Amino acid sequence: MNYRAGIRVVGLGLLALAAASCARIDQAPVSDPEASLTTSALPPGAAGPSNNAGAPVAPKITANVRGPVPTNDWWSSLVFQRFPDNPYSENMHAHPLSMKAKAGGLGVAYPASYVITPDARKYEYTYTEDFTLGVTGLSSPDAKLDGYSDWTVSAYWSGGGSSLKATFGHGLPYVYATKTGGDVQVAFNGAPEVWSNTGNVVGVTIRGHHYGLFAPSGASWRVSGNTLLSSLAGKDYVSVAALPDRNSSTLSEFARHAFAFVTDTKVTYRVDNGNVSTTYTATTTPKEGSETRPLVALYRHQWLNSGAALTGYIYNSARGTMKVLVGNSFSTSLKFGGVLPTLPDSGSYDRNRLAGYLNDAASKPAITGNDTYWVGKSLGRAGVLAHIANQLGNTGARDALLNNMKSKLQDWLTPGGENFFAYEDRWGTLIGYPASYGSDTELNDHHFHYGYFVQAAAAIAVYDPGWASTWKGQINDLIYDAANPGSDTRFPKLRNFDPYAGHSWASGHAAFAAGNNNESSSEAINFATGLVLWGAATGDATVRDLGVYLYATEVSAIEQYWFDVDNAVYPSNFRHPAVGMNWGDGGSYSTWFTAEPEMIQGINLLPIQPGSTYLGSRPDYIKTNWNNMVSENGGEPAVWQDIWWSYLALTDPAAAIAKFDANAGYTPEEGQSKAFTYHWIHNLNALGRPLTNVTASSPTAAVFDKSGKRTYVAYNFGSAATTVTFSDGGRLDVPARSLATSSGGGTNPPPPPPATGTACFFENDNYSGASFCADADSSWVGNAWNDRISSVKVKSGYQVQLFNDINYGGAVKTVTGDTASLPDFNDRTSSFKIVSTTINPMPPPNTGGYSRVGYFVQWGIYQRNFRLADMDRSGAAATLTHLNYAFGGITPEGTCTVTAPGISDSFADYGKSFTAAESVDGVGDIWSQTLRGNFNQIKELKAKHPGLKALISLGGWTWSKNFSDVALTDASRKKFVTSCIDIYIKGNLPSADGAGGPGSGTGVFDGIDIDWEYPASEGNTGNIIRPEDTRNFTLLLEEFRRQLDATGSGKLLTAALPAAPSKIAKLEVANISRVLDLMNVMTYDFRGGWSTTGPTNFHSNLYPDPASTGSGEEKSFSVDTAINAYLQGGAPAKKLIVGVPYYGRGWRGVGSANSGLYQPATGLPQGAYEAGIDDYKVLVNRPGTVYRNAVTKQMWKYDGNEFWSYDDPEVLTTKMNYIRARGLGGSMAWSMEGEDPNASLSKTIFNALK
Repeated sequence: MNYRAGIRVVGLGLLALAAASCARIDQAPVSDPEASLTTSALPPGAAGPSNNAGAPVAPKITANVRGPVPTNDWWSSLVFQRFPDNPYSENMHAHPLSMKAKAGGLGVAYPASYVITPDARKYEYTYTEDFTLGVTGLSSPDAKLDGYSDWTVSAYWSGGGSSLKATFGHGLPYVYATKTGGDVQVAFNGAPEVWSNTGNVVGVTIRGHHYGLFAPSGASWRVSGNTLLSSLAGKDYVSVAALPDRNSSTLSEFARHAFAFVTDTKVTYRVDNGNVSTTYTATTTPKEGSETRPLVALYRHQWLNSGAALTGYIYNSARGTMKVLVGNSFSTSLKFGGVLPTLPDSGSYDRNRLAGYLNDAASKPAITGNDTYWVGKSLGRAGVLAHIANQLGNTGARDALLNNMKSKLQDWLTPGGENFFAYEDRWGTLIGYPASYGSDTELNDHHFHYGYFVQAAAAIAVYDPGWASTWKGQINDLIYDAANPGSDTRFPKLRNFDPYAGHSWASGHAAFAAGNNNESSSEAINFATGLVLWGAATGDATVRDLGVYLYATEVSAIEQYWFDVDNAVYPSNFRHPAVGMNWGDGGSYSTWFTAEPEMIQGINLLPIQPGSTYLGSRPDYIKTNWNNMVSENGGEPAVWQDIWWSYLALTDPAAAIAKFDANAGYTPEEGQSKAFTYHWIHNLNALGRPLTNVTASSPTAAVFDKSGKRTYVAYNFGSAATTVTFSDGGRLDVPARSLATSSGGGTNPPPPPPATGTACFFENDNYSGASFCADADSSWVGNAWNDRISSVKVKSGYQVQLFNDINYGGAVKTVTGDTASLPDFNDRTSSFKIVSTTINPMPPPNTGGYSRVGYFVQWGIYQRNFRLADMDRSGAAATLTHLNYAFGGITPEGTCTVTAPGISDSFADYGKSFTAAESVDGVGDIWSQTLRGNFNQIKELKAKHPGLKALISLGGWTWSKNFSDVALTDASRKKFVTSCIDIYIKGNLPSADGAGGPGSGTGVFDGIDIDWEYPASEGNTGNIIRPEDTRNFTLLLEEFRRQLDATGSGKLLTAALPAAPSKIAKLEVANISRVLDLMNVMTYDFRGGWSTTGPTNFHSNLYPDPASTGSGEEKSFSVDTAINAYLQGGAPAKKLIVGVPYYGRGWRGVGSANSGLYQPATGLPQGAYEAGIDDYKVLVNRPGTVYRNAVTKQMWKYDGNEFWSYDDPEVLTTKMNYIRARGLGGSMAWSMEGEDPNASLSKTIFNALK
């Protein structure tokens, strides 16, 4: 928003329009709900999109572009020529790359570092060009838009006998190009360092930035001064990419994906009971080879909310760290806490005083202003006042406000008069006249302006559904102009909203060196709130869900990029906790209109409206933001006081009330009123703070919490009564067309019963209010206690670590004794650990004859926030005899690797530094250590638990592709085994991330575990499979045995082995058993989500069931079947280890027959990280009834819709008894991150197999 409040504006001219000169458009009858504002072209005399000299401009497009042209995007300067002397583009900041179209092609930069401006008000990742990608002879008079998709764009140049088309976009490290005419040339701005040249692939560094240049197979690059050129071997395609580092393995990995050209991108979303699932899909066309998966970098707001398996590659950007995915698709999951048309009337204030404020507001002109922005703000102000008047029973004032809003809206939405909207068909946009702040000539701010119109229409719809039905078509036109979901051919898709960046852009042309910008993120939320309410009021699920998607996604971006709530995005020496504007190249503590701190920070708070409750999701940040404003301002706000008091009320309403009462003569901000502010702060004082992480079955519902008492609020726009359910167990009966609260029929979930324990947690300071106690860690305190803990009591001999994210993630606060208040961590706790400071309360070391194996997954430290220290503190580590670390990768060249991208992660293995709170021994890593990461934690774990053996597991489901090749010949086997022993047993770790080096990994591993899935049998798609694998697997294990024995250190050799009889038949069971110490049988995943429609069945049953719906071999799958096959094949019973899953598999849409067992399904339920699968620690707390099958000895859980099969302690006890009865060697768990915080499964196994 380009906000103006009677303040002088420097450098921005306003275009005055003579309304009489603008003819009005023809329009369908106003009684028609499908009436449109787009039935004719812009009338004569009305200014439309123009350049800065005032001349009209048309989109710069090729014949390949049809339909409405997008504006307000990060690349809009390519299509909207703002400056007459630049027919190419301004800087386009895609992240991680930045680009600029020029006469000779595409300028490219990787802005990996920042500068702080001299006034300390902006941080910038500036565009400093590294090179220009072009074609010899190319001299184009302009650059045009040749195509676009949801987050990519294609530019086109033609001239001088050559042409170039380049595609680039958000999250793409690559630029994909095709050409005609001359040779491709990459002209560097300086002397490049060519550090790798293998013919068609070149690695080069310029100004510290590393790039890969990828020509077709058979092509080569030649150097001419500072330019690299290639004829492309007669072909027409090439790609270039910014590399995360200059390792040759990284260059090889990027070369593998270089010809999977991204040709389309699409974002889709699904809204379900307050959960917003968004899927990002990139379609590729391989130019050569079979690789179809691109490399895609995710923004922070994406990877924080995604379970996608990410590589170790990262990029710096203006939005913080971007992390790289290999794949065509990923998904995110967000929560929507609901919006209300108004806060409920708590009655906890002076109603006469409120009535006085209302009457004062109602006695003045309700709707003021002369353009779309200022009229809009007046409409928004009137809408919330109408609700307050209704609550006070002042129907006269209510109806007067409503009639004024109707009259003004109808004036703008119908022909005749001075106020109107018109359709500009070249750009596919609705423009309101009189316009303001470039909403006509620059197409700025439509979402800001039109959001107020939609909010007013939604307020009217509460009281007059008939009016809403009559004017639905016109209001929807305003919505679709700014945020067409893609179904309307008159407007571009999501004009103002960038679905990949996660937020809106304000400028229509983006013609700035810093790229596009967006100032008032809160006015974008005002727009989204209006969509939710209008869609709910008119029964338009498309508009309603669009609003929910925009709201939830924009909030996730606002918290990271406008507020930096995790202190992870802004540079460390940028001293502001918020920015007024986000630009493509950074963030600025400024606005378009003032340097006043109240307004710089306040512009991202206003308008305060019922949908502003998202601002209260981080109470700690509210205090930080407020304190910074006061400090920068030199005192409390002198303007926009009501905005700031309303914001403060979301965490401290009593303080807000005191400030209001002490300054009652203040002047309200133009979009606010004293009546609304008084109503807002007093009702929040009665309700408490909003719980935005609690979702509901209705989007127009919300939950508030005060001192442990929850109030449930919902508005029902429907014509029949309904019951709204909440994710924390609350329920609320809501009459038709009414606002209801929990005091009118809702129920609160019961508070946790008082208890005693090692640590007790209280909702208020000084150990007051509701409380609960615990003796063990909690990876999630639950909805009832999330962000609610204010004081803690701790028994002597213990300390508590508080974490501000689930699964022990985010910031940490250590409490070493009774703590009456948590000033820097109040209401921030989502999980906690209880740590003994005197003893290790773990089971004693194993002295029995059974092996208890557990797999720890390398990637668990990322999204799952599960570390070896967590396994230790839960007590799980002490139950194990063997820890298998999954996985080590295998290169196509036939060697073990810890550094090859896509098949290893050296950062997780030994490069990452763990803090004291994250370490097994409680001592944080330091930079000078050559061994950090998980490997060092394994050493610490072994030191703490003598007798524990650690093994590196090689391969796994994803990385088994090359096993057949490495096992193929005697030479290949020797080469492979030698490389593995050198890295993992001798500890010669390659240098990476400042760690590693000869001998740095010595003593980490006691052996090697082979997880080839599967020899001579089908596994993951793309695996190499040969009939001779059967014999070669034995020979490979024998080679490992020989070389391990040659180390003279008694190293172990184990293997993870299949459970299907047909796969077991492809093994030389007797022969491999002679060289293996343990044979870990993967007796799980018998059935699962690969059969999306079922039938439901067990995935880890002990015995087969003749009544099962399966057929053929699958019907026989069971633990007993697999063990019998190995015994019959000649395996010693004591070497056979039974695999047990610490996770379950499930289906949804399951009928109730047979309590859901062996029934068809409609699909897969969503798990924490992927569909159809979830951890035991999650499943044990899922709703549903547990059933047990007497034949299979397996349990399942069914809730009337979802069916889940998993192992609980009772099932494990039965399996452990089976192991003992059959004389088997022990158990193996996949994998440890699925365990609950009390290590229930591991301790069950330990107690049974001591």
